[in-house]
Amino acid sequence: MYIHIVNQLKDIEKHHKEIELLLNKPIPEAIVNMFIFRTLSKCYTDLSNIVNLFKSWVKDNKEAIWLEKLLVDNDIWYLAKEELNLLKANINGKEQKLLNSKAVPKGENDKYGCLIEIKTGTGGNESTLFVNVLYRMYYKYAYSKRWSVNLLSKESNSYGGCTEVIFKVTNSGTYGLLRFESGGHRVQRIPNTETQGRIHTSTCIVVVLVDSDNSSISNLTAADLRIDTFRSSGAGGQHVNKTESAVRITHLPT
Repeated sequence: MYIHIVNQLKDIEKHHKEIELLLNKPIPEAIVNMFIFRTLSKCYTDLSNIVNLFKSWVKDNKEAIWLEKLLVDNDIWYLAKEELNLLKANINGKEQKLLNSKAVPKGENDKYGCLIEIKTGTGGNESTLFVNVLYRMYYKYAYSKRWSVNLLSKESNSYGGCTEVIFKVTNSGTYGLLRFESGGHRVQRIPNTETQGRIHTSTCIVVVLVDSDNSSISNLTAADLRIDTFRSSGAGGQHVNKTESAVRITHLPT
């Protein structure tokens, strides 16, 4: 689970504890005002299911770490492995429930499709291989969900990798499910291009955008735009002083 979602769930757990302390006072201050008391009680009840599920998820993860340490023992390896597989399936189920709960804020564009762009980062040719691996991973995941994937652009190289891949997932609701994939991705491994067995670190960038065909963005008009051009003021002779080499476009309504 993403770290920012875990931190958000920890904040909810802390808020739940604060409400519990207010309600458990010998003479709760909130009981003086019945409206406040009922509001706090309802909030406490609504958060209880999420907090209890999160606590159970944390407990299962700690148990999974303990079971992974037992895998080195040949005598109980099989039992530990079987128990670990069942526990991981249980953890994944709880993660899905937490992600689908009100704990994760819903964006106004979550109901639309999405456009995904994957670009190389550091790592040279190994980074291009990583881009191709990520694209295949997203494609297979979309196929397993029976989503429609349209490949818009793919720049391949002679090493079997890709410098850039752009594709669209047209199904409704996919932006809300995939928007957290945006950001930097890193892999550490011995690449196929390595001849001396050294571990390389490669990165790539994933950008997830709302499908513009489905979004509620209105059409732009020239009256809504202000276009400013700029010239260089530094050294370089008359050429840089006469060439408008920078452009800034401002959308006035926003």
